[in-house]
Amino acid sequence: MPCESFIRIFTLTAAVHVITLTENSEFPMAVATTHITETLIIPPGSRELFVSFSPDRPSNERDGWLGHGVFVAGISELRAGYLVRRPGCRHHFLGYVTGGAPVFRSQEEGAEEELGAGRVFFLPAGGLHYYAGTADFSMVWFHLDAGHGRWSHLAGRAAFRREARCLDEVRSLLERAFDESQSPTIDRSGGGVAASLCGVLCAYMERELAADAEPGAAGGLTMRARLERVWREAGRDPAFGWDVAALARRAGMSTSHFHAAVQSVYGTSPMRIIRNLRVDRVRALLLNTDHTLEVIAEMTGYESAFSLSRTFKSVAGCSPRDFRSQGRSQRKVSYR
Repeated sequence: MPCESFIRIFTLTAAVHVITLTENSEFPMAVATTHITETLIIPPGSRELFVSFSPDRPSNERDGWLGHGVFVAGISELRAGYLVRRPGCRHHFLGYVTGGAPVFRSQEEGAEEELGAGRVFFLPAGGLHYYAGTADFSMVWFHLDAGHGRWSHLAGRAAFRREARCLDEVRSLLERAFDESQSPTIDRSGGGVAASLCGVLCAYMERELAADAEPGAAGGLTMRARLERVWREAGRDPAFGWDVAALARRAGMSTSHFHAAVQSVYGTSPMRIIRNLRVDRVRALLLNTDHTLEVIAEMTGYESAFSLSRTFKSVAGCSPRDFRSQGRSQRKVSYR
């Protein structure tokens, strides 16, 4: 539900804290002890849609967002004076600025760095999470579980800001996810449209996080950048008969080196990534075209519609036909 805040300043001191927003939330209630000081300044008129698939939105659930390690996400329109300051935060933060020009800071003594519309910024777990606006701004954002296998490779990653690669896709999918989270018939078991939307959305976030860093940014992404170029090429031509040897040639590596590099960077195999790229393309074609399964199979590298259906169901938890039918029946969210 949209949440209007009428509280100007919220400061708490806590080692472990719980924040609960009710349907008519005027203010987050907190349980506090010692050690960590958090400050939230939420001016009147700020509006946020919280996207979560857990009814009570537990903040310690390792398989949040139907198994993808997302605690919660939001679509926010924030008024001048909004501020968040969380030192020693236990989750990663990924934010996309969709309007205005907020600032962020990743160190207590660091300078504020300005962000503009179309920029993405990342704040790692364990450091300072600080972002604010002297004028109105809007963004979409995600709290990622630092202990979840999908995001554990981000440990030690430096904070960054840069032009977003996947803003339109992420914003559109998050709006769909919000709409699905409000459905009275939502499947919370880890299958169906909700899980598929979350999976595609997280795949785009992984692509964003794996993109080349700005010149001078920390992170040591040379190998990751080489691999990402391979996945971009494979994603442009999913019908090609990709195997490890072909992928390794594109990366300029031996097959054994390539396989080891992929395992080290992503924690999975090259062919599993190819499978996921193909399934992502199948999802897009199912939602955005009227192509038959036979045509989609030919376009995405499957031998037959049967082969496509079998793989799709094993990944998405539902058949291609059910995914298309359910996805198209969802209404578009419109809160602006």
